[in-house]
Amino acid sequence: METVKVHEGGGQLAGIEKLTSIIRSTSSPAFILDIDDTIKEPRKDGLPKRFHSKTALALKKIHENGISIGIATEQAPFEIEPFISALATTVLGDKANPYELFNGVVIAEGGALVKRAQSQEYRFLVGMGSQVEKQKLADRIEQEIAVSKEEDGWGTLVGLANSVRVKLPDANHQGKATLSIWEEGFSISTHPEFKEKYFQVQEFVERIMQSLGVSFLKAFEAGNGTLRIVPKNISKHHTAGLLHSFRIIDLSSSIFVGDGPNDILLARKIQEKGGGVIAVANAVDELKEVADYITESSSGIGFAEAISKIFNS
Repeated sequence: METVKVHEGGGQLAGIEKLTSIIRSTSSPAFILDIDDTIKEPRKDGLPKRFHSKTALALKKIHENGISIGIATEQAPFEIEPFISALATTVLGDKANPYELFNGVVIAEGGALVKRAQSQEYRFLVGMGSQVEKQKLADRIEQEIAVSKEEDGWGTLVGLANSVRVKLPDANHQGKATLSIWEEGFSISTHPEFKEKYFQVQEFVERIMQSLGVSFLKAFEAGNGTLRIVPKNISKHHTAGLLHSFRIIDLSSSIFVGDGPNDILLARKIQEKGGGVIAVANAVDELKEVADYITESSSGIGFAEAISKIFNS
């Protein structure tokens, strides 16, 4: 049986009391949400939108209370917008602008891009060197994937035995500052046996990066079927700290909700500033150790559970 972290001062109940206090006693409270496996359900056939009705209702509750909703994700804008558009249509009605619902700061591509509240566009936080290297690396990786016409772009990395199949999305489905390599498999939070296979891909790509003299980028295994190539010295927690220092966001009045290993440092930074952290049930153990509250349910249903407890306490 999974053990639930006991927090100083009363455990899970104390965690909810802290989160409720942030909502009620700070001047501009905000939620900052991870997307994949946090408010977005794991991939399942027949569930194209991949969000639960309870998740939409929880977002509606936050919105109706005048609390901003931001995002902190490794995803690129092209990945974010179809999903949040579907959510906004469900919550606010047909043809709703997704950024009317997600009206806080959006940190995308692992911190490399930022969209401020009220802004109409994303801003780069990286230089041209990263973007040039990204394209050079993409061209080389494309040559390293052995693909047959029947596989719709999916193939195996040349010389890498016993690994997962991979796919390099086309340029229209890549990040503005980052590169993604899709891996055929499940999230390591539910299928830990894929961890070794995913890291084989990462090591292969890192050898290519070294051979090309790539110096501005690093490889990051997201653990959910995506290897991301991202600029060095950029991350969600770094960018969030920068935005806090410039008073664009206030981490002391923010509640972060996440699930993955890439959420841990951001969660710690928010707690250091006095903010709150929610870990959904499918979160990695390290994030649960940081969290003020750990949900009983996974992903979006767990998120909805936490919101219900906060607003009904």
